Amino acid sequence: SNVSYSKSWAGKPFNFSANFRHSQNTQTNEIDLSLPEISFTVSRFYPFEKKEAVGSKKWYENIGISYTLNGKNQLTTYDSLLFNKQTLNEFNSGIKHYIPISTNIKLLKYVSLNPSINYTEYWYFNSSNINWNYYSNSEETDTLWHFNTARDFNMNAQFTTKIYGTFQFNKKRLQAIRHVFTP
Repeated sequence: SNVSYSKSWAGKPFNFSANFRHSQNTQTNEIDLSLPEISFTVSRFYPFEKKEAVGSKKWYENIGISYTLNGKNQLTTYDSLLFNKQTLNEFNSGIKHYIPISTNIKLLKYVSLNPSINYTEYWYFNSSNINWNYYSNSEETDTLWHFNTARDFNMNAQFTTKIYGTFQFNKKRLQAIRHVFTP
């Protein structure tokens, strides 16, 4: 079963959605819960763009930024253990923030430069500490309840151009073929 809620703000670049999911296998008595699964997005916007355009745009006015937040609180357990206090402490929770920044710049009239930067940050509310016990020759796992973060960052740039051509024919049905070559 699934219950969903979504909200968009009129005239604003914001969107929010929340899902509450439940799935149960009656043969194994296993239950999967996602309580809640949320998403908040800010559509691409141009923070350096002038409100009133005067003349041609500057290169920095094409810089676009967007934002996405995804959060999830998930549990897999058995129906007989569902409302056990220890089981409720076993929810796996996390939040992911994603911020892409990109622009396009015309170089020498025929070449486009498309640089971009992507930043992703992860928030975790618990982690597992796994140790090897030499005395019992076994692995010991301990769940730690504290806030952790991890980050990814990448940059790239792409140069593109297009070469246009036309083949002319003297036929009545087919007069010309236009083609585009993108190296």
